[in-house]
Amino acid sequence: RLVTQYPFQMDLVSGKHVVDAKSLMGTLAISRADGLSLMIHTSPSQSTEKLLMEMNNFTQPSQIKIIHKRDPGEIHMYCGI
Repeated sequence: RLVTQYPFQMDLVSGKHVVDAKSLMGTLAISRADGLSLMIHTSPSQSTEKLLMEMNNFTQPSQIKIIHKRDPGEIHMYCGI
């Protein structure tokens, strides 16, 4: 439910499997996978900061990795969940 509050694209990733984190069917299909991560495609903004604060309720801050892409205006965040 948290992911639907934000306008950016988010994916659930487990190994080579990727599903849309906003898709009920996708989340059900991958929910039992090991090593599940949330990948967030976004540009730095106040919404990004708010989401990071809310993610702290679900994971340890040390499990959040911010990975910058080639495009300086876009970042990917991986959150172990």
